[in-house]
Amino acid sequence: FWGFNGDHFSPPMMTPWTKMALGWINPVVLTHSGQYDAIASWQDPTHAFVIVHPDRNTEYFIIENRVRTATMFDVHIPNEGLLIWHLDDEADFNEEGHPDLIGWPESGDHYRVAVVQADGEYQLETAASRGDGNDVFHKDGPANEISDSGIYKDGQLVSPDTNLRWYQGGAMEDSGIRIFDIGYSGHTVNFKLTIQGQGGAVVNDVGSEDFTVDGPVKNTCAVNGERCKGSDECCSRHSCKKIKNSRGKRKLCCKMQRKRNKNPEARNKRNKNKNTGARKLREKRRITPLA
Repeated sequence: FWGFNGDHFSPPMMTPWTKMALGWINPVVLTHSGQYDAIASWQDPTHAFVIVHPDRNTEYFIIENRVRTATMFDVHIPNEGLLIWHLDDEADFNEEGHPDLIGWPESGDHYRVAVVQADGEYQLETAASRGDGNDVFHKDGPANEISDSGIYKDGQLVSPDTNLRWYQGGAMEDSGIRIFDIGYSGHTVNFKLTIQGQGGAVVNDVGSEDFTVDGPVKNTCAVNGERCKGSDECCSRHSCKKIKNSRGKRKLCCKMQRKRNKNPEARNKRNKNKNTGARKLREKRRITPLA
């Protein structure tokens, strides 16, 4: 749909999942407990966080910061804050699942792309709304913490029904994820994250894998085996280097780099032959003036 007021002039921002499917972004994979800052989606369209299931790359969570803009995208969104998505790439797009259904959640019915709603009301699944101001997480909102055990506001339980558990195929299991101390809405929202098995210390630590809808991509340099961190670096021929283009895409992946530099002598010979052929063609086409 085109915006929340139906004027067709202010569409919502594309979801991070859509951008990933189009190859526009490589979000940062969070693999450690830590404290993180989520930048507004419109301010940096390439910015998003991903938490991936430890045993499969077809189920994961995406965290983004949605903020209203003055013009164009997200002008009329109901509220601002952290928006948490639960993705199951093996699920159907139209199989809604919510606590009112018999056999749920073990039935395996849920959207492929689902919003983890901060109020725990599942209104998107029950068609009670198209999304409202209580679906995002922030300090002044309905909730500022979520874990396997439920959704909380300043330590008080809001809803025990949470989509933060792994649920692919109806096989329910705790994710061990806790997102808490979510800050005020704005261009940057800070939050803390603990992942079971990764320790409880709050440190600034980001995972070193890029992620696409096909799963993590290990970005390892050809010569020294160095690993690049996140989507802001890529492999040059010998080492990692910072990316300079604004979209945050890798300018040259390691595989392409190795292929391009595999045989520099043959490449130089091809370039020389190409230039020689072009020169001969120009000479052949040259018209000698009449005496």
